Amino acid sequence: MAGLMEWLRTLTAITPGLARQQWWHERCRAAVERYPLVNAQLRQPDAFKVPQQLKRWALAAPASVANGANGQAAANHQRRS
Repeated sequence: MAGLMEWLRTLTAITPGLARQQWWHERCRAAVERYPLVNAQLRQPDAFKVPQQLKRWALAAPASVANGANGQAAANHQRRS
C-alpha cells in the first residue's frame, strides 16, 4: 500500500498533461516488462500473468510519444474542437 501511495503523491505532483501521461505510461510499461523477470526468479515461467488493463495502459503511449512532436498538437487541437 505504501508503494501505491507514493505513486499517487508523485502522480498528483506532476502537472496534468503530457508529462503526467508519460510518467504513467513509463510505469505501466516497466511493470509489464517485470513480469517475465519475476516469473524467472520464481522458476515458474507462467506464474504471474500481466492483467489486461495493465497491458492496455502500457501500449497506450501518450500522443507525442506515439506520433512524435505533432501528436500533442493534434491532441490539443481535438480538445479545443
